[in-house]
Amino acid sequence: MSAQLSGLDLYLSITPSNIERTVGDHKVGYVSLINKNGISVPAGKELDVELTSSNPEIASVPSVVKLAGEAKFAQFDVKTNGQRGQTLITAKIG
Repeated sequence: MSAQLSGLDLYLSITPSNIERTVGDHKVGYVSLINKNGISVPAGKELDVELTSSNPEIASVPSVVKLAGEAKFAQFDVKTNGQRGQTLITAKIG
């Protein structure tokens, strides 16, 4: 992370972590910045958060989600195509 974000960690949450084996967009992904006490805090400036899925045939995510400077979190969709399996979704500040 950059110096402006020192002391903060990027937190990724998929809630629920198991998604029904259906075709569609699921509003279950969230990214936020948390302080050393585990509390979500605003970034103070807009950040691009890069998302990846290790198996996009099972579940795909947008390549970038914007975390607004005043927001404590950003929501994103996880898109599934009805296939059974597992994937690892990761996030990093772009």
